[in-house]
Amino acid sequence: GARTHCDVEMTMDNITVMNGCSSVFCFLAYVIGDPGDHFLLPVPSYGMVADYMGGYMNLRMIPVELNDDDNMISMERLEQKYDEAVELGKTVRGLVLINPHNPTGAVFDKKQVLEVLKFASARNIHVVIDEIYFLSIFED
Repeated sequence: GARTHCDVEMTMDNITVMNGCSSVFCFLAYVIGDPGDHFLLPVPSYGMVADYMGGYMNLRMIPVELNDDDNMISMERLEQKYDEAVELGKTVRGLVLINPHNPTGAVFDKKQVLEVLKFASARNIHVVIDEIYFLSIFED
C-alpha cells in the first residue's frame, strides 16, 4: 500500500471514503463523542469544525491558541488546556488538527504531528486529522 508522510501504511482496510469534510466531521462526532464531550481545537480554525461537531452531537470545543509568531501548536499550551478541562470535570475525547492549518496556512511537520499524537496517546484521546490539502504543495 501507499505510505503517508508519517510513514503509516494506507490500505483499503484503513480508508473510509465519504462525500466531503462536513460528512466526515459529523460522522466522527457521532462515533467518537457523547453529547457534552469536549475536543481540543487549535485556533483560529476553520469555523465549520465546531459547527459540524458541535451541532451534530453537542460536542464542545476547547480553543487552544496557536503561537503568535509562527502559528504552530505550543505543546505546553495544549497540555495546560487539557489539564484545565479535566480539573473542571470535562470529558476530553480528542483533538482536531487541520494540516495545513485553515485559516493560517501553517504546515505542521512530521515532528509536530508526532508530538500531538504522543500527547493524545498518553491521555487516551482521539486525534482527528484533516489533511485534505496535504498534497497541495506549490513552488515559490
